[in-house]
Amino acid sequence: MLRSEIIQRLVQAWRSVKQEFLEELENIPLSSEIKERLIQAWKSGKQSFIEDVERMKTEIEEIIRMPLDTKIMMLGTSGTGKTCYMIGMQVYMQTVGTDSGFTITSVKHNQARTIEEQWMKMCEGEGSERWPAGTDVTVGYSFNFNYANKTFAKFNWVDYRGGALDDDEDNEERKSLVEELCTSDCLFLCLSAEYLAKGFTPGAALKARVGVMNALMTEVAAKKNSTPENPFPVAIVVTKADLLDNFNGSIKENAVEVIKKFFKTLFVPGSPWLTGIIGVSLGKELAEKPDSGEIDPIEVHLPVTFGVLCKLIKHANGLAKPKGNWGFLSKIIDTNVEETEIKNRIQQLDLELASVPIYAGNQRITSLLKWAKL
Repeated sequence: MLRSEIIQRLVQAWRSVKQEFLEELENIPLSSEIKERLIQAWKSGKQSFIEDVERMKTEIEEIIRMPLDTKIMMLGTSGTGKTCYMIGMQVYMQTVGTDSGFTITSVKHNQARTIEEQWMKMCEGEGSERWPAGTDVTVGYSFNFNYANKTFAKFNWVDYRGGALDDDEDNEERKSLVEELCTSDCLFLCLSAEYLAKGFTPGAALKARVGVMNALMTEVAAKKNSTPENPFPVAIVVTKADLLDNFNGSIKENAVEVIKKFFKTLFVPGSPWLTGIIGVSLGKELAEKPDSGEIDPIEVHLPVTFGVLCKLIKHANGLAKPKGNWGFLSKIIDTNVEETEIKNRIQQLDLELASVPIYAGNQRITSLLKWAKL
């Protein structure tokens, strides 16, 4: 064998090992900074890598024990009620929380104060002025998802301006939007119930800008490399669900079928999407009296519950081997909270989604935890 051939085979072997290392590292829940340091240490040689890992051991253990870090993107056309939903969700989750005892708090005091002022204006105001203006700039929010006054998960919520969906593909903000989606953990795709109330029609699909949203999803799917085994979670958040007949917290089958026709690619066999269809409302009276009806939120906590549970499942499957092992909880919860208790609370969170139509491709799922074999 020629010397050049030997060298070529050795280089190919090194590249193969490197790729396996990078793929495995991607599945380990560490910060990007720590991952980069590990890559540099690996490149420096075996002994140096072992020594560097030993030096980083304490730091890595502390990072692994940090709460889940979840990035949620929210998209929708202008007028869908994205901002109003976010305000209602934050206040409801802070004051009422989920049935299983989870709450959220704003990380930034000024952000919390602004949201509370907007909430009070919505509750006490009358006329069209009670509603906040639509989002004409992209806004980011930071929340903690808590249990027993301990932070269980942190999530960053990015509310993209409504017009972003119509930007040209070469527009820098459009490119930024695609990049942000590819690095997010869950997408909230907001759709006003007004487009579902009369059943499926091409006109409703056009008004809802469904074609634009589907084109964006196709673009993201091509870049994110999601698979049926590791799907990208999408919550189709039906805002203003009080406009639907007899809405009582769950989306009726006829509306579900309309949504499945709107977003056909999400529901085909082998689809790389995990899709929840969730109706939310700021109050039943608003359907008839939008400018004076009582604000009384309905199911506004469920999209966040879906997003956090999906991130938890991804985190668990990256750490727990074989599947079904709940030992990963010790990595993300305070030692003062019993693992059995938090496990029970997570299972209750899963039960709260029982009324939500969830699909892995075309397969209907009755429990996220059971689907993930946890």
